[in-house]
Amino acid sequence: MRFLKFLFLNFLISCQMRDYYVLGVFPSQKEIATYDELEKIAEDLSKELKRPVKLYIGNNYEDMENKLKVGFFDFAFVPSLVYVEVSDKYEMVLKFLRNNKGFYRGQFVVLKDIDSINQLKNKNWAFPDKKSTSGYLLPKYMLLKMGINPDTFFNYQYEAGSHDKAVELLIRGNVQLATTFEDVRERMKDKFPDIFEKTKILFYTDSIPNDGFAINRKIKGIEREKIIESIKKVIKNNSDLFYRFLGSKEVIPASDSDYKILWDIKNKIGE
Repeated sequence: MRFLKFLFLNFLISCQMRDYYVLGVFPSQKEIATYDELEKIAEDLSKELKRPVKLYIGNNYEDMENKLKVGFFDFAFVPSLVYVEVSDKYEMVLKFLRNNKGFYRGQFVVLKDIDSINQLKNKNWAFPDKKSTSGYLLPKYMLLKMGINPDTFFNYQYEAGSHDKAVELLIRGNVQLATTFEDVRERMKDKFPDIFEKTKILFYTDSIPNDGFAINRKIKGIEREKIIESIKKVIKNNSDLFYRFLGSKEVIPASDSDYKILWDIKNKIGE
Protein backbone atom coordinates (compact mmCIF):
# COMPACT_ATOMS: atom_id res chain seq x y z
CA MET A 1 0.00 0.00 0.00
CA ARG A 2 2.82 2.42 0.88
CA PHE A 3 4.47 1.64 -2.43
CA LEU A 4 1.23 2.45 -4.30
CA LYS A 5 0.92 5.73 -2.42
CA PHE A 6 4.53 6.51 -3.31
CA LEU A 7 3.83 5.86 -7.00
CA PHE A 8 0.68 7.99 -6.90
CA LEU A 9 2.55 10.84 -5.18
CA ASN A 10 5.26 10.69 -7.86
CA PHE A 11 2.54 10.72 -10.50
CA LEU A 12 1.00 13.89 -9.04
CA ILE A 13 4.40 15.56 -8.80
CA SER A 14 5.16 14.69 -12.42
CA CYS A 15 1.80 16.16 -13.44
CA GLN A 16 2.68 19.40 -11.69
CA MET A 17 6.08 19.56 -13.45
CA ARG A 18 4.77 18.77 -16.94
CA ASP A 19 5.35 21.16 -19.81
CA TYR A 20 1.80 20.85 -21.16
CA TYR A 21 -1.75 21.54 -20.00
CA VAL A 22 -4.51 18.94 -19.54
CA LEU A 23 -8.08 19.82 -20.57
CA GLY A 24 -10.84 17.72 -18.98
CA VAL A 25 -14.09 16.82 -20.72
CA PHE A 26 -16.95 14.83 -19.17
CA PRO A 27 -18.10 11.68 -21.01
CA SER A 28 -21.68 12.95 -21.43
CA GLN A 29 -20.27 15.93 -23.35
CA LYS A 30 -18.54 13.51 -25.75
CA GLU A 31 -21.98 12.23 -26.78
CA ILE A 32 -22.53 15.50 -28.66
CA ALA A 33 -19.15 16.17 -30.26
CA THR A 34 -16.80 13.74 -32.00
CA TYR A 35 -13.34 13.07 -30.62
CA ASP A 36 -11.81 14.99 -33.52
CA GLU A 37 -13.97 18.03 -32.74
CA LEU A 38 -13.00 17.92 -29.07
CA GLU A 39 -9.37 17.48 -30.04
CA LYS A 40 -9.67 20.62 -32.18
CA ILE A 41 -10.62 22.59 -29.05
CA ALA A 42 -7.43 21.37 -27.38
CA GLU A 43 -5.37 22.16 -30.48
CA ASP A 44 -6.82 25.68 -30.75
CA LEU A 45 -6.09 26.27 -27.07
CA SER A 46 -2.53 25.06 -27.63
CA LYS A 47 -2.05 27.68 -30.34
CA GLU A 48 -3.46 30.47 -28.18
CA LEU A 49 -1.47 29.49 -25.10
CA LYS A 50 1.68 28.56 -27.05
CA ARG A 51 1.88 25.42 -24.96
CA PRO A 52 0.57 21.91 -25.74
CA VAL A 53 -2.91 21.10 -24.42
CA LYS A 54 -3.76 17.42 -24.06
CA LEU A 55 -7.39 16.31 -24.09
CA TYR A 56 -8.68 13.90 -21.45
CA ILE A 57 -12.22 12.51 -21.74
CA GLY A 58 -13.37 10.79 -18.58
CA ASN A 59 -14.58 7.19 -18.60
CA ASN A 60 -17.55 8.26 -16.45
CA TYR A 61 -18.57 10.96 -13.97
CA GLU A 62 -16.80 9.22 -11.06
CA ASP A 63 -13.55 9.03 -13.00
CA MET A 64 -13.70 12.74 -13.82
CA GLU A 65 -14.70 13.73 -10.32
CA ASN A 66 -11.87 11.73 -8.75
CA LYS A 67 -9.32 13.36 -11.06
CA LEU A 68 -10.72 16.82 -10.35
CA LYS A 69 -10.47 16.16 -6.60
CA VAL A 70 -6.72 15.50 -6.86
CA GLY A 71 -6.14 18.46 -9.18
CA PHE A 72 -5.23 16.35 -12.22
CA PHE A 73 -6.56 18.87 -14.77
CA ASP A 74 -5.27 22.33 -15.43
CA PHE A 75 -8.73 23.33 -16.63
CA ALA A 76 -11.98 21.58 -17.52
CA PHE A 77 -15.57 22.02 -18.64
CA VAL A 78 -17.35 21.26 -15.36
CA PRO A 79 -21.03 20.55 -14.61
CA SER A 80 -22.49 22.77 -11.91
CA LEU A 81 -22.97 20.29 -9.08
CA VAL A 82 -19.63 18.61 -9.64
CA TYR A 83 -18.05 22.03 -9.26
CA VAL A 84 -19.28 22.54 -5.69
CA GLU A 85 -17.63 19.24 -4.77
CA VAL A 86 -14.24 20.25 -6.19
CA SER A 87 -14.28 24.01 -5.60
CA ASP A 88 -11.36 23.70 -3.18
CA LYS A 89 -9.19 22.65 -6.14
CA TYR A 90 -10.81 24.61 -8.98
CA GLU A 91 -12.24 28.05 -9.63
CA MET A 92 -15.22 28.40 -11.99
CA VAL A 93 -14.10 31.43 -13.98
CA LEU A 94 -16.68 31.40 -16.79
CA LYS A 95 -20.23 30.15 -17.07
CA PHE A 96 -22.12 29.52 -20.27
CA LEU A 97 -25.16 31.52 -21.29
CA ARG A 98 -28.24 29.69 -22.51
CA ASN A 99 -30.99 31.82 -24.01
CA ASN A 100 -29.03 34.85 -22.76
CA LYS A 101 -29.24 33.55 -19.17
CA GLY A 102 -26.55 32.35 -16.81
CA PHE A 103 -29.00 29.90 -15.26
CA TYR A 104 -31.01 26.99 -16.62
CA ARG A 105 -33.67 24.50 -15.62
CA GLY A 106 -34.26 20.80 -15.72
CA GLN A 107 -37.44 19.38 -17.21
CA PHE A 108 -39.74 16.39 -16.77
CA VAL A 109 -40.41 15.04 -20.29
CA VAL A 110 -43.34 12.70 -20.93
CA LEU A 111 -45.41 11.44 -23.84
CA LYS A 112 -48.46 13.51 -24.79
CA ASP A 113 -50.97 11.27 -22.97
CA ILE A 114 -49.49 11.98 -19.51
CA ASP A 115 -51.00 14.92 -17.62
CA SER A 116 -49.88 14.48 -14.00
CA ILE A 117 -47.05 13.00 -11.98
CA ASN A 118 -49.51 10.57 -10.36
CA GLN A 119 -49.93 8.78 -13.71
CA LEU A 120 -46.27 7.80 -13.52
CA LYS A 121 -46.61 5.67 -10.39
CA ASN A 122 -45.08 2.22 -10.94
CA LYS A 123 -43.74 3.41 -14.33
CA ASN A 124 -40.12 3.73 -15.47
CA TRP A 125 -37.90 6.82 -15.14
CA ALA A 126 -34.79 7.58 -17.24
CA PHE A 127 -32.15 10.16 -16.36
CA PRO A 128 -28.67 10.88 -17.77
CA ASP A 129 -26.45 10.10 -14.79
CA LYS A 130 -26.74 10.24 -11.01
CA LYS A 131 -24.22 13.09 -11.02
CA SER A 132 -26.28 15.16 -13.48
CA THR A 133 -27.66 18.27 -11.78
CA SER A 134 -30.54 19.06 -14.12
CA GLY A 135 -31.20 15.47 -15.20
CA TYR A 136 -31.21 13.69 -11.84
CA LEU A 137 -30.28 15.56 -8.68
CA LEU A 138 -32.66 18.50 -9.01
CA PRO A 139 -35.58 16.36 -10.30
CA LYS A 140 -35.07 14.00 -7.35
CA TYR A 141 -34.92 16.99 -4.99
CA MET A 142 -38.24 18.24 -6.38
CA LEU A 143 -39.87 14.81 -6.17
CA LEU A 144 -38.86 14.51 -2.52
CA LYS A 145 -40.33 17.97 -1.83
CA MET A 146 -43.60 16.70 -3.35
CA GLY A 147 -43.54 13.80 -0.91
CA ILE A 148 -42.56 11.29 -3.60
CA ASN A 149 -39.78 8.80 -2.91
CA PRO A 150 -38.44 7.83 -6.36
CA ASP A 151 -37.15 4.48 -5.05
CA THR A 152 -40.66 3.32 -4.17
CA PHE A 153 -42.73 5.42 -6.59
CA PHE A 154 -41.14 4.20 -9.85
CA ASN A 155 -40.97 0.63 -11.09
CA TYR A 156 -37.48 1.06 -12.53
CA GLN A 157 -34.86 3.79 -12.86
CA TYR A 158 -32.61 3.87 -15.93
CA GLU A 159 -29.22 5.59 -15.87
CA ALA A 160 -29.17 6.35 -19.61
CA GLY A 161 -25.68 7.86 -19.89
CA SER A 162 -26.71 11.15 -21.52
CA HIS A 163 -29.64 13.58 -21.73
CA ASP A 164 -30.35 12.61 -25.34
CA LYS A 165 -30.44 8.90 -24.54
CA ALA A 166 -32.87 9.45 -21.66
CA VAL A 167 -35.37 11.09 -24.04
CA GLU A 168 -34.70 8.42 -26.66
CA LEU A 169 -35.70 5.75 -24.13
CA LEU A 170 -38.94 7.67 -23.63
CA ILE A 171 -39.68 7.91 -27.35
CA ARG A 172 -38.96 4.20 -27.84
CA GLY A 173 -41.34 3.26 -25.03
CA ASN A 174 -38.78 1.90 -22.57
CA VAL A 175 -39.67 4.54 -19.97
CA GLN A 176 -42.57 6.87 -19.29
CA LEU A 177 -40.54 9.76 -17.83
CA ALA A 178 -37.23 11.32 -18.84
CA THR A 179 -35.58 14.15 -16.94
CA THR A 180 -33.05 16.36 -18.76
CA PHE A 181 -31.85 19.90 -19.12
CA GLU A 182 -34.10 22.43 -20.91
CA ASP A 183 -34.70 21.82 -23.83
CA VAL A 184 -32.58 18.92 -24.99
CA ARG A 185 -35.21 18.05 -27.62
CA GLU A 186 -34.07 20.92 -29.86
CA ARG A 187 -30.85 19.12 -30.74
CA MET A 188 -32.67 15.81 -31.31
CA LYS A 189 -35.00 17.03 -34.08
CA ASP A 190 -32.84 15.67 -36.89
CA LYS A 191 -32.99 12.15 -35.47
CA PHE A 192 -36.61 12.38 -34.30
CA PRO A 193 -38.46 14.95 -36.49
CA ASP A 194 -41.75 14.42 -34.63
CA ILE A 195 -40.25 14.68 -31.16
CA PHE A 196 -42.29 17.77 -30.25
CA GLU A 197 -45.51 16.12 -31.45
CA LYS A 198 -44.88 12.96 -29.42
CA THR A 199 -43.55 14.51 -26.19
CA LYS A 200 -44.25 17.42 -23.86
CA ILE A 201 -42.87 19.02 -20.71
CA LEU A 202 -44.87 18.00 -17.65
CA PHE A 203 -43.13 20.68 -15.56
CA TYR A 204 -39.76 22.36 -15.02
CA THR A 205 -37.39 22.40 -12.08
CA ASP A 206 -36.19 25.50 -10.27
CA SER A 207 -33.38 27.49 -11.90
CA ILE A 208 -29.79 26.38 -11.41
CA PRO A 209 -26.48 28.00 -12.48
CA ASN A 210 -25.08 26.94 -15.83
CA ASP A 211 -22.11 24.65 -16.32
CA GLY A 212 -18.85 26.42 -16.90
CA PHE A 213 -15.12 26.45 -17.42
CA ALA A 214 -12.97 25.92 -14.32
CA ILE A 215 -9.26 26.48 -13.78
CA ASN A 216 -7.03 24.77 -11.24
CA ARG A 217 -6.59 27.17 -8.29
CA LYS A 218 -2.82 26.64 -8.40
CA ILE A 219 -2.79 28.63 -11.64
CA LYS A 220 -2.77 32.32 -10.79
CA GLY A 221 -1.95 35.80 -12.05
CA ILE A 222 -1.03 36.42 -15.68
CA GLU A 223 -1.18 32.71 -16.55
CA ARG A 224 -4.76 32.45 -15.25
CA GLU A 225 -5.85 35.54 -17.20
CA LYS A 226 -4.21 34.25 -20.36
CA ILE A 227 -6.12 30.95 -20.09
CA ILE A 228 -9.42 32.80 -19.61
CA GLU A 229 -8.87 35.04 -22.62
CA SER A 230 -7.70 32.08 -24.71
CA ILE A 231 -10.72 29.89 -24.02
CA LYS A 232 -13.04 32.83 -24.73
CA LYS A 233 -11.37 33.26 -28.12
CA VAL A 234 -11.54 29.52 -28.86
CA ILE A 235 -15.25 29.48 -28.00
CA LYS A 236 -15.89 32.45 -30.28
CA ASN A 237 -13.95 30.87 -33.15
CA ASN A 238 -15.78 27.54 -32.74
CA SER A 239 -19.23 28.90 -31.92
CA ASP A 240 -21.22 26.26 -33.85
CA LEU A 241 -19.32 23.42 -32.19
CA PHE A 242 -19.80 24.87 -28.71
CA TYR A 243 -23.51 25.39 -29.36
CA ARG A 244 -23.84 21.65 -29.99
CA PHE A 245 -21.26 20.65 -27.40
CA LEU A 246 -22.50 22.67 -24.42
CA GLY A 247 -25.72 24.24 -25.67
CA SER A 248 -24.14 27.67 -25.78
CA LYS A 249 -21.59 29.75 -27.62
CA GLU A 250 -21.42 32.63 -25.12
CA VAL A 251 -19.80 32.94 -21.70
CA ILE A 252 -19.82 35.45 -18.87
CA PRO A 253 -17.66 35.69 -15.72
CA ALA A 254 -18.59 33.31 -12.92
CA SER A 255 -18.09 33.46 -9.16
CA ASP A 256 -18.38 30.95 -6.33
CA SER A 257 -21.49 32.73 -5.02
CA ASP A 258 -23.36 31.72 -8.19
CA TYR A 259 -23.21 28.08 -7.12
CA LYS A 260 -24.19 28.28 -3.44
CA ILE A 261 -27.75 27.10 -4.17
CA LEU A 262 -26.36 23.73 -5.19
CA TRP A 263 -24.98 22.99 -1.73
CA ASP A 264 -28.53 22.87 -0.36
CA ILE A 265 -29.64 20.48 -3.08
CA LYS A 266 -26.65 18.21 -2.55
CA ASN A 267 -27.05 18.13 1.24
CA LYS A 268 -30.82 17.53 1.19
CA ILE A 269 -30.93 14.63 -1.23
CA GLY A 270 -27.89 12.88 0.25
CA GLU A 271 -26.28 11.92 -3.08
